[in-house]
Amino acid sequence: MRLTLPLTRRTFTRTHALALGLVAVMAGQAPAQANDSIDVQMDSAKLVKVPEGTDTLVVGNPMIADVTLQRNNVLVVTGKAYGTTNMIALDKKGAIISESRIVVMTPQKDRLVVLRGGELETYSCNPDCGAVMQLGDGEKFYQRTLDQARNRTQAIKGNDTPAR
Repeated sequence: MRLTLPLTRRTFTRTHALALGLVAVMAGQAPAQANDSIDVQMDSAKLVKVPEGTDTLVVGNPMIADVTLQRNNVLVVTGKAYGTTNMIALDKKGAIISESRIVVMTPQKDRLVVLRGGELETYSCNPDCGAVMQLGDGEKFYQRTLDQARNRTQAIKGNDTPAR
């Protein structure tokens, strides 16, 4: 869009300035850009306010992040896998209200990653260290940790039959 003003300095008034400002604001509204970033850790949730007038939410890759709408226009964003995706809010007519970038990252605090024989093992240390399952861990370590977590859950529920 090109804006040409055939005005001299003498004829450029406050009305012209307001009109020019209005055109600039209107031009800046379409199309919507990724105007904010939602950073969430994997396996964690974050609360976000949904823009007014939102009728539909679209998540680019639901394998990276999941969204759930709650009461009072509050959205729960849950990090499911490392990576970046986007979320688009649409009004009832299908017009874009906003677009946000969702970045799912690894927890930085209290994590210890060990390289053992070419395989990664991840531990959560706060203050004692315990094995946790993280994407990228070696298959044997990941499966052993998963089996232990399943057995523990079953024991808590009162079912003593071990997994696998």
